[in-house]
Order: sequence, then structure tokens, then C-alpha cells
Amino acid sequence: MNLKLDKSHRCKSMWLSLIIVVALAPAYGHATDAGTSVGIFLDPTPSCPPATCSGVEMNSFNWGEPTSDLLGSQGNLTFVGDSFSPSAGETFKLGTLTYHNGATISGTDVTGIGLDIPLNFDDTSRNFTYHTSLSINNTLNISNPNIGTPEANADIVSFVGNTFPYTFHVLEGATASVDLMVKLTPTEDQLQLVGLTNPTTGGSVSIVPIMDPGRELRW
Repeated sequence: MNLKLDKSHRCKSMWLSLIIVVALAPAYGHATDAGTSVGIFLDPTPSCPPATCSGVEMNSFNWGEPTSDLLGSQGNLTFVGDSFSPSAGETFKLGTLTYHNGATISGTDVTGIGLDIPLNFDDTSRNFTYHTSLSINNTLNISNPNIGTPEANADIVSFVGNTFPYTFHVLEGATASVDLMVKLTPTEDQLQLVGLTNPTTGGSVSIVPIMDPGRELRW
């Protein structure tokens, strides 16, 4: 026996098919890489004491005993994390690093600090912590006006290691920020540092050529 469906029945059948297809389709719109980051400073070099510091295991770290003049102030590093939702292979902002170039007594400064950056994903099973460390060049301030310009007295912050050529320079007495740009590795369980961008007034970014074992300069 042949059955014929009228127009209304055909429409209902089509809508039912569409509903089933939509219900079974994967939720491609969900960003599995969405999450947030925070920063934690730890393990200063040298330790405190003999150096002077505060803020270990926090996201804002201070060091150095201020000089006795009116310009004296501690140095400071602060890392403020960000939220992110990158596509596969996309460069994204992990957070903002802020540096204050203080005037401190020589011998009370730190020259390096560890930085842990926990990444907390919406999918908590993917959480991990990125471990890195920073070198701090507390440039000796020169009072001679013909030599000791704010540029010459700038402090320099760099990531320890030979695979990230970016350095962050902050003028004497200035406070400046820079964004840390990264990628997730292909396995998406670690980070690759990509660059430092958007330095604010008083700060600048330089790229230092990397010497590989074959002595060939790479940029």
C-alpha cells in the first residue's frame, strides 16, 4: 500500500530531521583552550637576606633598600594575568609584566627571580603551570649628566634561557609595562614564548641575536 504525505506532514518530517541532526552535531563553538592565568614570584637570587625583598610567592615583588635621597625607591616587578581563548596555534596574551626602576643601595638588590604562571582552563583537567625565571640587570646609576642619562641608566629584564631573544628596558625612575605573548605547544600542555609587545611610556623592547652552537647569529 502506498502512503502519500500531505504538505504539513512533509514539513513536520523535515523539521524533525533537522532537530535530530542538530542534537547529534558536536559543539564546535566551545573553546576548549579558554582559561585564565596568574603569576607567582619565587626563589630570588641572591636570597633575602642578604638582599632586601618582599612579595615572594605573590604576583608583585619588591627588592632593594631605597637610597637616602628623595629619588630613592625599591624596584618592583608585577605580573597580572589575563583571560584567553586562542584558536589552535594562535598567539595570545598571557599577561602583563610591569617593572619599576627604583633607586636602591648597591648590594641590597636581587639579580634574578623565578616566575611561575599557573594556567587555569575551563576544562580543569588541562591545567598546568609554566615555570620560568627572569634576569634583572639593576644598572648602576651614573650621576654625571653627560653620561648618566635615563636611557643609559635603564634597567633590563630578560627571560633566562637562550631561545627567547626579547629584553625589556625601563628608564631610570620610570614604571612601564609590557605584554607577554605566547602560544600553546602542539600537545597543548606547555607554552612557547613568542614575544614582548606594547611597551608603555618609559619602557622599550629590544631583540638580542642568539648565538647557536654553530656560531651563526640568528634573529
